[in-house]
Amino acid sequence: MRQLIMITSADQMPSTGARTGVSLDSFACGYFAATDMGFDVTICSPSGGAAAIDPQTSSDRQSPTPIARRFNGDRRAREIFSDALPVAEICPSDFSGAYVPDGLGALFDLAKNPDAQRLLTWLHDAGRPCALVGFGLAALLELVTPGGRPLVAGRRLTRPDKAEALPDGAPRLDQALAQLGACLVAGPANVSHVVRDGTWITGQNAASSESAARALIRALAR
Repeated sequence: MRQLIMITSADQMPSTGARTGVSLDSFACGYFAATDMGFDVTICSPSGGAAAIDPQTSSDRQSPTPIARRFNGDRRAREIFSDALPVAEICPSDFSGAYVPDGLGALFDLAKNPDAQRLLTWLHDAGRPCALVGFGLAALLELVTPGGRPLVAGRRLTRPDKAEALPDGAPRLDQALAQLGACLVAGPANVSHVVRDGTWITGQNAASSESAARALIRALAR
């Protein structure tokens, strides 16, 4: 079984230069859930190469979570995290499903990247499951049907946590999804909350990463 993990390449907010990137904890949950099942995992991002770690959605380096400690002690995981393929080089038909982790950077590149849109649209149309967590849901914003209708319209998704207004013109993700017709289902703040609608599995925050990743594994095993 081959699983794709798509992460952001954005390492800073466009105008302030504040650090951003992918949630290390959220990435590690998806990565180890797949590799523990013996899946072959490929990492991709809009630009390829090394990924930046988002300090806002990752555990503190001085007090890492167990999943972050596992990542830090796993040479193979660190190597693959630092050597993502460009999304443009990915053939979606090679993969059974995809996981998009949390991380504020997704708002600045995955939300508008045409190669990411092509990949996720193909997987959706092929009926292959995808799990998206927290700000990773931004990758759904510009997906459309052949007739131009938003793919999120009428779909049940988790309401992303951290819904406060963001700097640099980034959309407030929950509002952007709702305006496109998504039916957002909110859970308690700062805890795991996962919603499945068809082949889409969505988690509201980094704390939902393990549950979303395991839901994806179960969907792939069917």
